[in-house]
Amino acid sequence: MQLIRRKIKELKKTNRGKAFLKLIYWGIFFLILLVFVLLSSLKSPEKKIENNEPPIIEEEKNEILDTLNLDTYNKSINKYQDSYRYNYKVIINDAKYIYEGLKTPTSDVGFKEGPMDTIKYYIDNTGTYKETTNERVIIDDLYTEVDSNYFDLNYYKNIIEEISFKLKSPNYLYEGTKDNIIYQIELDSNNNLNTIKVTTLEGTYTLKFREDA
Repeated sequence: MQLIRRKIKELKKTNRGKAFLKLIYWGIFFLILLVFVLLSSLKSPEKKIENNEPPIIEEEKNEILDTLNLDTYNKSINKYQDSYRYNYKVIINDAKYIYEGLKTPTSDVGFKEGPMDTIKYYIDNTGTYKETTNERVIIDDLYTEVDSNYFDLNYYKNIIEEISFKLKSPNYLYEGTKDNIIYQIELDSNNNLNTIKVTTLEGTYTLKFREDA
């Protein structure tokens, strides 16, 4: 150690020695820097990922039942107990009918579009009316061309009690058959009623339900 100090003192006595010392100091500095970089690069990349990536949270999903029972169906229509908007598309013997409107506990207001014309209708506890800008006229032919049972949510309670609805696809679609009529009931991921489709020998009824009004 004393020998090193003596050499350093001797080098400091001349300009050439001082330059040589600076060169040694810079060499030591870069050597330390290189060691630091190498040590940093040897750290596990997996730890960086663990520190930087957010934790993976699995989405909670409702259980998909193999069969649709009455209890599940009753729960699925809870959101429609007050008010809801609907779109019913019916095709009977190649004729298309569309019912679109808003149903509340006291009324049902919408438009019926058929092959011949389009009317606005209004239904309450006093009857069914055709509504114009000037008046309401009572009518009895709003559902003449179609089966109005398939528009009634309570009707499907009896169907579910009578036949078995099996899971048809992983998208919460259940299907049952009775008297050559195919019933399909589709729920969303929260088990709310989304679509009902009925296929008869004459045609199809596709009933789509929207968010509460």
